[in-house]
Amino acid sequence: MVILMDEVKGKEHDDFFNEFLKEIQREIDYHTNGGTSFRRTSAEFSLQVAMAIGEFSPFLDRKSSEEIVTRLHPNLSIEKKKDISKMMNVIARELYRKANMADEIRRYLQERKQ
Repeated sequence: MVILMDEVKGKEHDDFFNEFLKEIQREIDYHTNGGTSFRRTSAEFSLQVAMAIGEFSPFLDRKSSEEIVTRLHPNLSIEKKKDISKMMNVIARELYRKANMADEIRRYLQERKQ
């Protein structure tokens, strides 16, 4: 079953968005405990941007992600804006990929983990 983000509404949308926020928080936690301050602040800005936008589908596209980050934080360096938008894009695409993974592939990967 392929999930198109335009079709995601209500509780399912909230579930996707909440998972997006959890993944960003994991990035913050990871970089707080041994990562670089540059990446930690990128993750913190990512959380701010996600909360301001209220959905994750705009971050499936790297260009859209960059435009949103630039609009919300125009005074950040180009490198910081690119890092934030890339982080958000990678997380959003990973969640989208997992949601659209075929059931047999999902079972195979679960079996390999055990």
